[in-house]
Amino acid sequence: MNRQAWLWLGGQPPVEDNSWIRQTQTADAIQSWIGQGHPSWDAAVSWRGDTGARLAMELPLYNLIVYGGTVAGVPLNVAGRGVSILLWVVSFIVIQQIWRRWLTPQESFWANLLFVLSPLSIAFGQAIMPEMLVMLVTVLLVWACESYLIRPNLFLWWGIVSLGVVGCLVKLPAVAHLYLIVAGVLWIRSGRKGFLGLRVICGALFTLICLWAWSRTTESVNAAYFSDWSSSANLRGFLGQWQDRLRPVYWVRLGFYLLLFAGTPVAWFMILLRGKTVVKDVRQNSVLVLWVVGLILFVLLWGPKTCMGHAYYCLPFLVPLCVLFGKTCVLVRVKNARGGWTVGLIAGVVGGCLPMAAYLLRP
Repeated sequence: MNRQAWLWLGGQPPVEDNSWIRQTQTADAIQSWIGQGHPSWDAAVSWRGDTGARLAMELPLYNLIVYGGTVAGVPLNVAGRGVSILLWVVSFIVIQQIWRRWLTPQESFWANLLFVLSPLSIAFGQAIMPEMLVMLVTVLLVWACESYLIRPNLFLWWGIVSLGVVGCLVKLPAVAHLYLIVAGVLWIRSGRKGFLGLRVICGALFTLICLWAWSRTTESVNAAYFSDWSSSANLRGFLGQWQDRLRPVYWVRLGFYLLLFAGTPVAWFMILLRGKTVVKDVRQNSVLVLWVVGLILFVLLWGPKTCMGHAYYCLPFLVPLCVLFGKTCVLVRVKNARGGWTVGLIAGVVGGCLPMAAYLLRP
């Protein structure tokens, strides 16, 4: 059923994507830097005409990397997509380090298959938007927390703090839930005392100061033309109304996003098929459990304005989903050790992922 039909029925389509708008905004901001000849914290917005309006929202780290490519003579479209692809590749390499601690080689194969072919991975792994930067920050932060749990040291701690700050300044709703992993690791290592150490207090203060400084920067820039886009107003906008969390349309949309874009019906069927056994296995992994609980909090806190309304905000679910899929496939394959089973499962994943990736990539 197309979008117009849903609107006629007074509802909203269960599957919708507006990433092209977001990509256009990012490209427009970088183009304004090209026009002025240098990067800055803010950017001119062409959609306000010749008013001279400037806007600052997220930390433009991705924009800065892309701008560097354009300075070297690379066209903006190529530079933007190239940077995202490069960030995807680096994220994939980091994920392999996570797999080594969480998965067997056989489980890693299936987890990688879903990560590579996931519609979200294909579509936003080359999009002109900072999603792959957020993905890289996420997997690096998780890997650092896992390493800190095994062998804590000052270098790893400040790596965690720095990654958290960068992630929050680039896209706070997609990263904030990862602090549950950080808190959990501190608790597992040292209990209550873990939150009172000097390095933890300094890290918390550093994070708060950075967030406060960026908030002041955006408010001073946006005051002239976007006074209603202050940091506090944006935060309230993302939180939305509590009643929104009770609206069925948002939960239906989240279900479709996760079913069709994050994974495939085949992947979810496999996970549900051996879900009880996989849950018992996963419970032994403290960091993964904290990650999954954090995602639940992510949905409850930010859901209606993020993962329930925009496909690209479902990227935080991708890596944990790949872990569950990898473990499930090996469990099922042990009971169905036939060559045709493997080929059929691969065909099912490919057949489910590519059409939905094409949907997200449509002009």
